[in-house]
Amino acid sequence: FGGEPFLEFELIKQIHRYVYSIKSDKRRICFTTTNGTLIHGEIKEWLRKYKDTFCVGLSLDGTKRMHDINRSNSFADIEVEFFKECWPYQDVKMTVSRESLPFLAEGILYIQELGYLCSGSFAFGVTWNLEEDIPILEQQLKILSDYYIANPLIPIAEIIDVKIENLTAPKDTNYRWCGAGKQMKAYDVNGNMFPCQSFMELSIGELSKLSQHVLDGDIDLTDPKCEKCPISQLCSTCYGMNYAQTGKVNIRDKEHCEFNKLIAQANAYIKYHRLIQKETLTDEELLILKGIEILNETI
Repeated sequence: FGGEPFLEFELIKQIHRYVYSIKSDKRRICFTTTNGTLIHGEIKEWLRKYKDTFCVGLSLDGTKRMHDINRSNSFADIEVEFFKECWPYQDVKMTVSRESLPFLAEGILYIQELGYLCSGSFAFGVTWNLEEDIPILEQQLKILSDYYIANPLIPIAEIIDVKIENLTAPKDTNYRWCGAGKQMKAYDVNGNMFPCQSFMELSIGELSKLSQHVLDGDIDLTDPKCEKCPISQLCSTCYGMNYAQTGKVNIRDKEHCEFNKLIAQANAYIKYHRLIQKETLTDEELLILKGIEILNETI
């Protein structure tokens, strides 16, 4: 992923053949993300043929208006229904920019109405204006909150969903937001291993020593400013992007902190109003309620 993988379609086919030519009891699958603009003709038919061993995730930034703002008027070049036909359980990834933020609720509901799960993130590496953007995000989260409370059977879009029940567990001093270096590893063409693709030299330059520390787990990934934050383990971060922006893997983008707090509060509001409509609650749902109580006491 990033840029567009299907510019190298012949190489993709070669890799796929190689992976499945090896006899092994290990499960394996090829996966790529795409902007969808090249998935036509031969590429489309090849993907349909190998859909059980080659999974594709679509990057779609919401409605046509939102997507075209972010991605150079390319919405019309995407056969959106094809991805649901082949990979019905694969989520669609939305990236939210400052320009598309005013349409966030509309975009999430559009993707869900198409029948997709909606994951994604707020853009890293751009300058947000919190004075202007926070009120817009609050307005959009209010629209989404009202919708999800009125429609309790519709799953909350992953992009604004958080595991509030995690607040009931003791704070983990070795906590990692993602699986970089643990559940995930990336390799370059020379066989060098990295915690994830964001730490590869082609992404942000020479990082071999730092990468090894992340792999070994002997580097502190906790931002000092987050140590006393009650919801730090609910907040998304990218260690590679942290390094690119701040020169430190553990120093987070503080603009995203404010977004994360608002999202956590909206999520708690939605889940609380959904749960109080139920006559009985599961153990997991009781933990969510406890997490909501903790959140309300600390923010």
